[in-house]
Amino acid sequence: MRLKLCTKCKRPFMASEEFCPRCPEPFDANSFANLGCIVLTILPLLVLILFWAFIFGAIFYRIAARF
Repeated sequence: MRLKLCTKCKRPFMASEEFCPRCPEPFDANSFANLGCIVLTILPLLVLILFWAFIFGAIFYRIAARF
């Protein structure tokens, strides 16, 4: 029976396992959690752009409707 020490929590775990089962999994670039992070970062920016486009569109429509 071989054991390894976790570098984060300093607890022993089986050497047959790649990562400590008590600690969160390491960062993975292919994770869907990263996609959620990107969406949550871009979504407010997209909403802000659409908001200002609506405001300026309404202003330009009112100006163009006069002529």
